[in-house]
Amino acid sequence: MNKKYKAIVIVGYMILIVFALLWFLYPNYISSDDGADNNDEEIEDGNYCLPNERNAEICTKIYQPMCGWSDPEKIQCIKYPCAQTYSNRCLACANENVLYLTAGECPKG
Repeated sequence: MNKKYKAIVIVGYMILIVFALLWFLYPNYISSDDGADNNDEEIEDGNYCLPNERNAEICTKIYQPMCGWSDPEKIQCIKYPCAQTYSNRCLACANENVLYLTAGECPKG
């Protein structure tokens, strides 16, 4: 085989390897099955934190208040509400004691 043909074969294999890696790694970057951006979705009462939100290493400082309701198995409430207002969803879900979220500030007790 000549050198030019070998170079073309090697480049072809390298391209195939790159595409194979992208094919297997791409699903890890998808945040939801429907392809919608979670930041644009309307937050409804009773939203639970997703596992990938629990492990967030950094959160934005955008103020979108969320009421994080405590997990009764982890926190014993003395008075209503058993919740805390967080500045955004990311910070609320970073707290392991938060069970679910509601949009806006928590109700006043």
